[in-house]
Amino acid sequence: MGATGLVLVGGMTAAAALDSAGDRAVLAAAILVLGTQLPAHVLLKAWKRRSDRFLAAMVAGFALRVAVLIAALVLFALPGRVEPVPFLAALGGFLVATVIMESAIEHRRVRTDSAVSEVG
Repeated sequence: MGATGLVLVGGMTAAAALDSAGDRAVLAAAILVLGTQLPAHVLLKAWKRRSDRFLAAMVAGFALRVAVLIAALVLFALPGRVEPVPFLAALGGFLVATVIMESAIEHRRVRTDSAVSEVG
């Protein structure tokens, strides 16, 4: 849910400064990022219960995000379907922001779980 809010705020901020073509580019980037982030997060959440799968989930999520960046470049930016500069800036910014947020949430969860296990 945090990724959706983060992308929404970023999209609204960008919309205030861009024309309609730029708005469409940012909207396309937001849809791609959320379409990537949500399945990657579900994968991580499903696999994090076992430590041997946690690293695999992180690598799979990273590979998924890189694949989306490459596919977006080839399918949207290069053929001119969207304005390339706002699209790629928004895509990169949203991906980095959501990954940082996901990492912070995971770090807090791990720290909380270890504190609970030390007490209990």
